[in-house]
Amino acid sequence: MFGRDWEKAEATVVAVKDLTSWTGDPDSDITQSTPHEYVVDVRPEAQPPFRATFRDPLVRGHMDHPSEGQVINVLCRPKSSEAKLIADEWKRSSGKSQKQAEEERFEAAKHGAPGDAAPGTSAADQLTELGERYERGELTDAEYEAEMAKVWGR
Repeated sequence: MFGRDWEKAEATVVAVKDLTSWTGDPDSDITQSTPHEYVVDVRPEAQPPFRATFRDPLVRGHMDHPSEGQVINVLCRPKSSEAKLIADEWKRSSGKSQKQAEEERFEAAKHGAPGDAAPGTSAADQLTELGERYERGELTDAEYEAEMAKVWGR
């Protein structure tokens, strides 16, 4: 009890939902950051992986938010399949503006090979696209398996 049964684990963000149309000054230390809800695949040590949902912790001031496909650290309770974001790891900006991130994704896409997924495309979107291509007969079994392995990083 009292937080003792939470353990640190790695998780992949599967989906993110903005919960409000909140606007405010993100640099103010007295405003609440826009709340989000997340679906994550959690991989605790020596336990089977599980899927969980959680909302942002309540923090004052600006908080960066994990994005789809991003691997993050969470606290989890494997027995009850609960997870929560570690607020201290996200409370302050990483220093990379949205514009800088957009420019980096553009440059990565510009130098990518034909057929590569667009940078920032979530694993879920990539898997859906692969499944659709396979069902249409555009991929053989071997090609499908190879592409799946690339998405999963195997």
